[in-house]
Amino acid sequence: MMSPDEAAHKILQGVAFNKAIILTDVMAKSLWWLFRLSPTLFERLVSRITVVKDK
Repeated sequence: MMSPDEAAHKILQGVAFNKAIILTDVMAKSLWWLFRLSPTLFERLVSRITVVKDK
């Protein structure tokens, strides 16, 4: 997990460089790529994770 200060620093760097997409950690990058490659698989995965967390 990233601290709020580290996340804020990465976000501000992304804004300074006019980045359209700012991914703060490895998990965010992995999920973003999964969504880009297969939106349907991403949707299924996220729905299963949220169902498990809700129980």
